[in-house]
Amino acid sequence: MGSTRFRLLLFALLSVMGFTLVVVPVGPAVSEEAPAEPSAAPQETTVDLLGFRASPERLEIKTGTTVTWNNKEPGRLPDEVRPPRVQG
Repeated sequence: MGSTRFRLLLFALLSVMGFTLVVVPVGPAVSEEAPAEPSAAPQETTVDLLGFRASPERLEIKTGTTVTWNNKEPGRLPDEVRPPRVQG
């Protein structure tokens, strides 16, 4: 008899929790900020990479801004990275 009572209590508790999650609003799923007005000319900026650091270290851009990344690390890196071949 105790097991039946426990199951009934558990079912009631889960039902109340499910009803609460569906009915009670949690909050907006997206930002409520107004969209930024599009600028007349597209913006451009450059980030240099040297010594495992980016310059500038912090950069705030708007949507539509073109960011150019310049790798200034010493040494040559391969133009294309290919996975190693497995011979078997």
